[in-house]
Amino acid sequence: MKVTVMGLGLNGGGLASAVYFAKRGDEVTVTDLRDETVLAPTLEQLKPYPIRYVLGEHRIEDFQNADCVIKNPAVKKDSPFLQAAARVETDITVFLRRCRNPIIAVTGSKGKSTTAGALTHILKECGKNPFLGGNITVSPLTFIEEAERNPESPVVLELSSWQLADIRGVEETTETVLLKPKAAVITNILRDHQNAYNSFEDYVDDKRFIYRHQTADDLLILPSDDYGKRFAQETAAETIFADQIDDSVTAKTLAVPGAHSRKNIAAAAFIAIRFGCLPDLVKKATASFPGVPFRLENRGTFKNITFYNDTAATIPDAMLAACRSFNLPIYLITGGTDKDLDLRPFGKIPENVRHISLLYGSATEKALATTDLKNKPYAGPFRSMKEAFADAIRAANESQEPSVLLLSPGAASFELFMNEFDRGRQFNTEILTLTE
Repeated sequence: MKVTVMGLGLNGGGLASAVYFAKRGDEVTVTDLRDETVLAPTLEQLKPYPIRYVLGEHRIEDFQNADCVIKNPAVKKDSPFLQAAARVETDITVFLRRCRNPIIAVTGSKGKSTTAGALTHILKECGKNPFLGGNITVSPLTFIEEAERNPESPVVLELSSWQLADIRGVEETTETVLLKPKAAVITNILRDHQNAYNSFEDYVDDKRFIYRHQTADDLLILPSDDYGKRFAQETAAETIFADQIDDSVTAKTLAVPGAHSRKNIAAAAFIAIRFGCLPDLVKKATASFPGVPFRLENRGTFKNITFYNDTAATIPDAMLAACRSFNLPIYLITGGTDKDLDLRPFGKIPENVRHISLLYGSATEKALATTDLKNKPYAGPFRSMKEAFADAIRAANESQEPSVLLLSPGAASFELFMNEFDRGRQFNTEILTLTE
């Protein structure tokens, strides 16, 4: 086939798709609006393959002449280039067409990576040989052959609203059922991505798709709120609300802080038991779960200061939940780019947050103008991670008491960083300079 990969990106999906089709012997074109300099790390990994590149632009003929276009989840479906394509897929839909393994699907506004990561860890510790992919920056195309060789092994897919929308779009155009998870989790429904959706209800609709094809033989874990009650009335699956799960299946002490993390890990433990794992082994496995990179990730302690990287907290509610996860004094790095969200949580930062180092961005400016954030002990906004980190570490060192230095932006990243992972990596780099 002639395959055009639209949006190479830096987080795995485009790369995995290009490799997958190139290995099959297809004629692959990769096109991305970014140039060779930005995409250099990904391009280096594609050197062994005979791939044609169109970078810094898209050309309509690459879509008109393709047998199949693989889209990046960030590309809007009304793109004129996609409209010109005869067939549009994603790395997830290509995988689902071939996959015969039991699927466990996880979505939600926040907490889906922790839930999916914890579930995979528990299943692995219990000898179930699971696979993990999706929004967690691992494309399932990277393990598709191994999954086919182990058809009993469960596949855990973390799915964003964009990815669910893409699966639904492919299903509707091809009249094919692709996503029918044996178990599914919706961790919560919070306002997110409102800069990219026509309405909040459209965003909720994408999340709801996760259970569309489930039957009475399948399991669905739902948030214990009005959204969860609404979803329970719509699905044919067996449902359980998160608050109904007895968290005695989890260890008393977890490596990942916060009541919200405990709830997500309990949901993962519940599913693992349903998949045949022994409760005692499950409980032991929850104690050894280290967490997921960039999600309230413990980056170590230096001179009484423990560092936590929560760069994936891209909405204000997630930032507030992170702050409420600690009893120690907190020195907080927060702020960034607005997604047309309710910013009131910035005005509710708890009293144990002793100092706030603000990152520059539209959300920061809006929060300072419209919430009680302006009355909190803050400095900035700073136009680099280096400056914000220097301010935070100075304030923490002055206190000379055990404390937490927390990066939890509560906003998107694009005015200062390539993405939230770039933001998180820069934070980690600053930590390393303390010990050099």
